[in-house]
Amino acid sequence: MKTLLPFLAGFLLGVLLIGLIFMCVSYSLTKSLEYIQAFTPLISLILTLFVVTLAYAAIHTQRSLHRETNRPVVVCDFIILYQNLYFRIKNFGTSSACDISSSLTESTSATTLLKDKLEKKLPHLSPNAELLFFVCTPGNLPQDTVSLTVKYTNYAARDFTESYTHDLKSFAAVDIGHEYNSPLIQKLDAIAKALKNK
Repeated sequence: MKTLLPFLAGFLLGVLLIGLIFMCVSYSLTKSLEYIQAFTPLISLILTLFVVTLAYAAIHTQRSLHRETNRPVVVCDFIILYQNLYFRIKNFGTSSACDISSSLTESTSATTLLKDKLEKKLPHLSPNAELLFFVCTPGNLPQDTVSLTVKYTNYAARDFTESYTHDLKSFAAVDIGHEYNSPLIQKLDAIAKALKNK
């Protein structure tokens, strides 16, 4: 509501200015000029306040945009590397995350077995940094859905909370014996394709 007050004030001042101009036009030209001269300081004040209101709104919008674009974005998911399933915590944001904690939102008899492997506490995570935690091979993964909540802050002590849900059944069906799951093999394959196209 506080952010709308400057816009409301600017709108009311604009309406008042239009009303004054309309009153001036309704009189004779001579009286209108005299009226304008008498109220020139007031009109100047109204215009100044209107410009200040617009400037404040622009600054507020710019600050809000800066806060949303320069913030940490911590994501919790699962990836397969070297034929194993890992729990990944990665900061996709543009600033560092602090006091990171992940927890199971909803626990079942199956996902409770993964509690120690999914509930983590990290003091700091830089932009684009990630940490991997071994879970198991996909074939031994419980056939269930995991709901996670991750909480963290930035350097300005601003709190963030994200929720994620992952269906573990999709990982159980992955062909873990395929060496293409290795990131090294994937990078080498991408280089080979790039050289082949030249």
